[in-house]
Amino acid sequence: MHGSGNIPIVIQYDNHTVQLKSALDVVPDEAKTMDILYVDDETSLLEITKLFLEKDGDFNVHVFDSAGLALEALESRKFDAIVSDYLMPETDGIEFLKALRKSGDRTPFILLTGKGREEVAIEALNSGADYYLNKGGDPKSQFAELRNMII
Repeated sequence: MHGSGNIPIVIQYDNHTVQLKSALDVVPDEAKTMDILYVDDETSLLEITKLFLEKDGDFNVHVFDSAGLALEALESRKFDAIVSDYLMPETDGIEFLKALRKSGDRTPFILLTGKGREEVAIEALNSGADYYLNKGGDPKSQFAELRNMII
């Protein structure tokens, strides 16, 4: 084939025509996948949340069962968002958040709290969290809300 190899592609659907510059325009851009760090000491929640967030291909979720392991991971790579449980042994979610902010890390942070923990949510927001989400209730709507917070 001669030339640059950029053959225009025309797609027609529902009386609309879309012209793309080349086949490269229809290839998904892997860079659009967001890397999420998720910390929770409940391994079943780690697995379920990871499955839900990754099902549409928008997120690549890296799970850790302690804040200490998550901090180690953050030393070698960046994430697009951090989701953390509040109540964990050794280091709770707010201590984890404070350590991040003290080190200069400004990655968007979502804290998951148990129902009725408004004082925790207030402390989290005052410590630099971007969002908080109460655990419990309908899992489907909770995961959808978490997904929307990340995006």
